[in-house]
Amino acid sequence: MSTSDSMNDYDKGMVNRRRVLGDAWVDKSLANSNAFNGEFQALITRYAWHEIWGRPAFGDKTRRLMVLSTMIALKAFEEFAMHVRAGLDGPLDSRLTPEDIKEVILQAAIYCGVPAANHAFAVAGDILREKACWPPHPEDIPDNEKNCFALDERGPGTGGGVEPCARLRHPHVGWRDGAAQEPLHRAAL
Repeated sequence: MSTSDSMNDYDKGMVNRRRVLGDAWVDKSLANSNAFNGEFQALITRYAWHEIWGRPAFGDKTRRLMVLSTMIALKAFEEFAMHVRAGLDGPLDSRLTPEDIKEVILQAAIYCGVPAANHAFAVAGDILREKACWPPHPEDIPDNEKNCFALDERGPGTGGGVEPCARLRHPHVGWRDGAAQEPLHRAAL
């Protein structure tokens, strides 16, 4: 393989790496590259990110799910966390939902073990709350906001009825079955 072919594979790999992980993560990783680990960075960019992530058989979403499952099996939870974040922030056509992540962890509980899945749920749950993609933990809701709701007399399904307070809404509200996924929040009437 010529140097120009190798650089071409690196450049193609970098496009995939940035698409999947995001510019901020890749820039941080490259900033930590040095004489000791630089060849490894180039190797994974050429092979993992070009040769594997560039294959057409599976789309990015399927590969994301496969990576999450593999990281649980390996108990590589730092890498698991990185891919959970990247999956939640990825392009719309390959973005993961909290439900996708939950299903991977449930599957992994059977094939990789309950302790690994238990830890994966804790890691993913923290990230989902951090990114406001999941209902907040009850301990994270201020006491004066725990029982807040808004009442609209138009009725349910029309934007009316009892609706969760907007302060608890997150990007995935209503993404499944049209139902809000967060607890109701009572405001003074």
